[in-house]
Amino acid sequence: MPTDRNYNWVWFFVVIVLLGGIMAGSNLLYNLRQQFKPEDLVAAQKKWEQNGPADYDLVIRKEVNNSGSVFRDEIKVTVRGGRTTGATINGRELEKRLWPDYEMPGIFDWVERFSEIDTKPGANKVFCVARFDPVDGHLRGYVRSVRATQERQDLTVDFRKVTGDLKKAGP
Repeated sequence: MPTDRNYNWVWFFVVIVLLGGIMAGSNLLYNLRQQFKPEDLVAAQKKWEQNGPADYDLVIRKEVNNSGSVFRDEIKVTVRGGRTTGATINGRELEKRLWPDYEMPGIFDWVERFSEIDTKPGANKVFCVARFDPVDGHLRGYVRSVRATQERQDLTVDFRKVTGDLKKAGP
């Protein structure tokens, strides 16, 4: 007398495959949702124009990893009246001609230039995340990773609005 074969074990593997697909899909969806879009920058710039302070200090930590070579810089910037009044890179005075590049509008320009590079036809696929302050729009952090060249830029911005007696002090 032939015995009936039990195929209940197949359902176990079907469930495992489905759960794996759901997990992979949710991870992909999460990464796509946090991906930087040029309109994010436009919105942040508008907030900055409306709510950005004229007096602030920045500490910018920049790390560039290019095929295994890592470069790190720490840039400290003092902005008063909307203009840089002092800036250092790794403890050395930064050239005055470069100061505007490290005011918040200059940092926005930097992000915009990379966005233009990344969206040109034929450009390498890039994963990019930018975090902006919800109140005044200043950049909090920026990560740009190019898989094809194994290049990664990581920018962290410590921002401090300066008021009253602190206006004479630097970062």
